[in-house]
Amino acid sequence: MKSSGANIQYLRFKDAGHVVMGQMSRQTTPAMHAFFQKHLVN
Repeated sequence: MKSSGANIQYLRFKDAGHVVMGQMSRQTTPAMHAFFQKHLVN
Protein backbone atom coordinates (compact mmCIF):
# COMPACT_ATOMS: atom_id res chain seq x y z
CA MET A 1 0.00 0.00 0.00
CA LYS A 2 2.77 2.39 0.91
CA SER A 3 4.50 1.90 -2.43
CA SER A 4 1.20 2.79 -4.13
CA GLY A 5 1.14 6.12 -2.32
CA ALA A 6 -1.44 5.21 0.30
CA ASN A 7 -1.26 7.08 3.59
CA ILE A 8 -1.03 4.24 6.11
CA GLN A 9 -0.11 3.64 9.72
CA TYR A 10 1.02 0.10 10.48
CA LEU A 11 0.64 -1.08 14.05
CA ARG A 12 2.53 -4.25 14.90
CA PHE A 13 2.03 -6.17 18.11
CA LYS A 14 4.32 -9.02 19.14
CA ASP A 15 2.52 -12.35 19.52
CA ALA A 16 -0.84 -10.90 18.47
CA GLY A 17 -3.05 -13.37 16.68
CA HIS A 18 -5.72 -12.99 14.01
CA VAL A 19 -8.03 -11.25 16.47
CA VAL A 20 -5.54 -8.45 17.21
CA MET A 21 -8.27 -5.79 17.19
CA GLY A 22 -9.83 -7.40 20.25
CA GLN A 23 -6.63 -8.54 21.90
CA MET A 24 -5.03 -5.11 21.74
CA SER A 25 -8.18 -2.96 21.81
CA ARG A 26 -6.66 -0.36 24.15
CA GLN A 27 -4.26 0.52 21.33
CA THR A 28 -6.23 -0.42 18.22
CA THR A 29 -9.55 1.27 19.05
CA PRO A 30 -8.08 4.79 19.49
CA ALA A 31 -6.01 4.31 16.32
CA MET A 32 -9.12 3.24 14.39
CA HIS A 33 -11.14 6.20 15.69
CA ALA A 34 -8.34 8.62 14.79
CA PHE A 35 -8.26 7.16 11.25
CA PHE A 36 -12.02 7.55 10.86
CA GLN A 37 -11.90 11.10 12.19
CA LYS A 38 -9.08 12.06 9.82
CA HIS A 39 -10.35 10.33 6.65
CA LEU A 40 -14.11 9.90 6.93
CA VAL A 41 -15.54 12.73 9.03
CA ASN A 42 -16.00 16.10 7.37
